Amino acid sequence: IFLLRGNHECKQINRVYGFLMEMESRFGKEKGNDLFHMFNEAFTHLPFACLVGANVLCMHGGISDKLTSLEAIEQIPKPLVDPNTNQLACDLLWADPMLGLNGYMENSVRGVSVHFGEDVLHSTMDRLNL
Repeated sequence: IFLLRGNHECKQINRVYGFLMEMESRFGKEKGNDLFHMFNEAFTHLPFACLVGANVLCMHGGISDKLTSLEAIEQIPKPLVDPNTNQLACDLLWADPMLGLNGYMENSVRGVSVHFGEDVLHSTMDRLNL
């Protein structure tokens, strides 16, 4: 089993969506708060992507124009508290495909990252031998 970082594995997002409240309701306010911070510290060290079988790239979100090589993913600094401070990390967590789109377009639905078209998906896969 390999764990990858998803778009909710950062403190500001999982606080808004109830992770802190869940920890506090299960373990009490003080212990729950401590656990919340410990989990979030662990999340800052999780990988953003993994390669399966040498040619299947897995990540929570999508691709990025910053994805110039597989090594670029390895070079994302860790621990990374706020993925929005690194565009490649942000896109690996938040980018969405869009049918009929050519290239990239601002992701106004999410307010972060991009939409990407099938054309750049295929060119990225070819370039990275995926």
